[in-house]
Amino acid sequence: MVYIPGLTLSRLIEESGPLATEQLIPFANQLLEIIANIHAQGVVHRDIERANIMKSPMGPRLIDFGIADLSEVTRPTSD
Repeated sequence: MVYIPGLTLSRLIEESGPLATEQLIPFANQLLEIIANIHAQGVVHRDIERANIMKSPMGPRLIDFGIADLSEVTRPTSD
């Protein structure tokens, strides 16, 4: 596991209130791009909620893949 500096979206909203529109739209667009990239790899997170989204200096990060569905992930074959 890699340390990610920042706060979960739950904690951020609890401490500072909702994101302003000028912050929310780019954050949401970046998060949707992350989700699309994860789905392109065949992974379905299955637990996207504020506690599993972090706002880091590098942008949003999706964490806690504990119940992710990996059934569509292409695994290397051992020939």
